[in-house]
Amino acid sequence: MLKEFALEEIEHCLEQIEKGKTYFSARLKDLVDNEPLLNLDLLSNKEKRIIKQIAQNKSTREIGEEMFISHRTVENPGVTL
Repeated sequence: MLKEFALEEIEHCLEQIEKGKTYFSARLKDLVDNEPLLNLDLLSNKEKRIIKQIAQNKSTREIGEEMFISHRTVENPGVTL
């Protein structure tokens, strides 16, 4: 869900989650559908590690601590990985 539309969509989102479904904002889905697929070969090893840890629901602080980098770098990995 995009944070700028969270208030508009939160009720519908919670209803879907309560039913055991996942929820994607229509606006977010449109953005993703219109973007070319990510070529993982273009990512650095650190960027790939960050993505894997995000998929494990780890916070940016947890990822930063595990990788010995700033949580800010996790939030914006293109800076200097």
